[in-house]
Amino acid sequence: ARAVEECEARKNELLELKKKAAGQIAARTPQQQPQAAQAPKPKKKMSLQDTVTSFMEQPEDVKARYYDDFYKTIIAANKNNSLISKEEMDRFEREVRTQVSLTKMVSRVSPVSSFIYAATDLANTGIEREWHLKEALWNYQTQFRDFLEKKFTLPDDQRTHSIFGGFFREPEYNLDDMPRFNYKPMPLGDRIAIVLTDIFLLFGFAVFFFMAAFVAFLRADIID
Repeated sequence: ARAVEECEARKNELLELKKKAAGQIAARTPQQQPQAAQAPKPKKKMSLQDTVTSFMEQPEDVKARYYDDFYKTIIAANKNNSLISKEEMDRFEREVRTQVSLTKMVSRVSPVSSFIYAATDLANTGIEREWHLKEALWNYQTQFRDFLEKKFTLPDDQRTHSIFGGFFREPEYNLDDMPRFNYKPMPLGDRIAIVLTDIFLLFGFAVFFFMAAFVAFLRADIID
């Protein structure tokens, strides 16, 4: 009986502690209440207008460095692409030149081929003229690339502010110093040097056929 009484007393004591703790929790202010962990809010994506506005608020030296890096990247990419294209084109042309030279050598067994090669190259309308024109175009591309590099690597204070309200600072639109493509035909001396082989072959063919005709005439029977 005594053990039952002790259990009842212990039970009542625990109930009192529970009620007291509940009263203390209810008396807390909202600031004292523990806050549940909240999931981080997703960052709001900046619009293009916000990006432009934020950039334009940067100091002038920061924007100047950005413009310099921007144009240097464009120029470097243009140079790299041009060099790769030139290397590939040179490799391709070397293969084509080898095949063309072999074809011309084989076809020169006929005097007609030698005459065509000599006539077209001497008149600046043959294969050599095409290669000369391509070389001139590549040289002009190099000049134009150097012009762009000079144009877009100007100091920042020499660039205008006319694109997208000043978001991009571009060089002044002035093409007076832009290089012009001025193709000069291959000099006559160079063309003569190219066709000398075919001229000598044609001369040799003429002598050979003349001698063959002369010998045939001497051996022919004369009919009275």
